Amino acid sequence: MSNTLNIQHINEMDRGLAYAEACFETFRIIEGEVFQWPEHWQRIALGLKTLGIKADEAWAQQILETCLHQAKQTSSDCLVRLTISGGDAAWGLTLKAQPKAYIQATPYILKNEPIQTISVEYPFPLREKLAKYTSDYGETLRAIQLWKVQHQDVSPHQFVLCKNGYVLGGLTSNILLYHRGKWLTPEGNGVLHGTMRQYLLNKKLIHAAKCTVDLLQTCEAALFLNSGQFLRPLQSINTYNKDTRHDAIIPIQIALKAEKGVKLEHL
Repeated sequence: MSNTLNIQHINEMDRGLAYAEACFETFRIIEGEVFQWPEHWQRIALGLKTLGIKADEAWAQQILETCLHQAKQTSSDCLVRLTISGGDAAWGLTLKAQPKAYIQATPYILKNEPIQTISVEYPFPLREKLAKYTSDYGETLRAIQLWKVQHQDVSPHQFVLCKNGYVLGGLTSNILLYHRGKWLTPEGNGVLHGTMRQYLLNKKLIHAAKCTVDLLQTCEAALFLNSGQFLRPLQSINTYNKDTRHDAIIPIQIALKAEKGVKLEHL
């Protein structure tokens, strides 16, 4: 890869780049179906509202149709990222512009190898995560550079994030820990209310709780979940082996298999 720097003189810049004034959602489109699309839209609209951007309800259908069209042109099984930013504007923190939507679609690539994870300490203060703010992930990129020094042979997607003795989740996933007959998922600042997580909470298949780091050792089974891979069993956490075929996974599988836009490759 060339290390040549592309330098440009501009009069306007997208506010998502200039000030991280942007939110995004990532989801699968499988055979023209999106799991939990209204929930994805509600979350991005809430995030935009906190940035002072009103998400017109007419946008939702227009954006969905464009996502479906782009996915159809790409693959029958796509991973799609929708980003909505403040749009192009001149220099100035408080200026406002016409919001702009970006859609990226790529064929979904199955990564089916077992996940052996380790816990890492998140180095920054925690905030409530109402949506997927671009700024939050910029901070996470900085954290990854610290963790890479500590764990040079570990992929960032193997990290389980913790803070002050409590579990937060995976790098881009919520986490479920099966302990004493219940599936537990972390709650509190620093935990994103993922659409998969909320779906399972609504079905009363999992319980939100403060999850202490000792659960990483004592839990019988563990799952990463997000709207890309859906469910992914963890083979181990900090060398403690987990049951990737635990019977407690079955009710979650059954519920998800009944929904459109879901494919469970990992179980």
